[in-house]
Amino acid sequence: MIKEILGTATKGAITWLGNTLGLPSGITKGASDIAGSLFEREGNGGKFQMIDTSLKQMPNFGGRLPFNRSQMAGSARGYAETVNPETLYAAWDRRLSKYYSDKYKVARTVKGKVV
Repeated sequence: MIKEILGTATKGAITWLGNTLGLPSGITKGASDIAGSLFEREGNGGKFQMIDTSLKQMPNFGGRLPFNRSQMAGSARGYAETVNPETLYAAWDRRLSKYYSDKYKVARTVKGKVV
């Protein structure tokens, strides 16, 4: 259904454009046939069919692909843990101090750089 609608709309648009620009009817017909063939192809000798993607058995990835068991569904294992706010503030303060300290050291070693 969609294929027919798009095919008809494409052929109509090519015909309209050809008439508007004053192109010869042979060129318009050829372009219309080429565009229409895009919607009429059936593939490699057969009609389009849906691919069956159902699994009979879960594939084995040799332990390289982790999965969660249903027993682990309610557990909090592997999630972020709560942190003391003072510890968090101290860690960020240390990072900020280290950034400015490193920036000052680099600025001292580069000639012509004023801090």
